[in-house]
Amino acid sequence: MRYLLVLLGGIVCGAVLAFIAANTLLQRDAYPRSVMQILQHHVGALRQARRRGDCGLEGLRRHWTGMANLALEIDPAFAARAPEPAFSETSQRFVRLMTTLAQSPPVDCATLDHAQAQINEACEDCHRQYR
Repeated sequence: MRYLLVLLGGIVCGAVLAFIAANTLLQRDAYPRSVMQILQHHVGALRQARRRGDCGLEGLRRHWTGMANLALEIDPAFAARAPEPAFSETSQRFVRLMTTLAQSPPVDCATLDHAQAQINEACEDCHRQYR
């Protein structure tokens, strides 16, 4: 009986320590993951607006502005994890693209399609550099 109690206590302690370790590892990547999650949200909103045919400027302005502001967070978020200059150059190109698109956003579906193609290409460039 004593061995069974010690075994159960060890299992409980091990589970608690494993949970603490996993939570710590997840918090380490919280900032970079959150930046990418929010960017993904804005890109998805643009994609959904295009599917609906709602390509007007007013409904999408906050997404363009949000993406431009968030693009500035990429370098700080990944500074410790991707110190290569090529990644920084690629992310700066994305910042310039998003700043341009926020200053003069697409006003119809044709220009929205072109802008989305540019965004997808810029995202893929960053992801190739990061991986």
